[in-house]
Amino acid sequence: LDICVAAFWTCDIVMSFLTGVHQQGIMEMRPHQIARAYTRTWFVFDLIITTADWIFFALQFGADAIMRIGKTTRAFRILRTLRLMRSIKMRRKLVQAVEAVRS
Repeated sequence: LDICVAAFWTCDIVMSFLTGVHQQGIMEMRPHQIARAYTRTWFVFDLIITTADWIFFALQFGADAIMRIGKTTRAFRILRTLRLMRSIKMRRKLVQAVEAVRS
């Protein structure tokens, strides 16, 4: 959901550069004048808020990735432990087989 919100407001910034504005009772459609009006009014505010959204999303994604790495590391440790237990069990079986052959 966070990425959808950030993407929406990022698109809104782009669309604001393409949307005409009323200046002195006249609809202004020239791109240069639209950009000039937008950068003088809401652009800085929109940019700060949208940048904050993307930063929070990136930090959240980074934290999730770090958590996944931790879980992966834990899974590998569990697998190594199981393999060690299996080798101990195998050693015990081998000792029993050798004793059975000797007797």
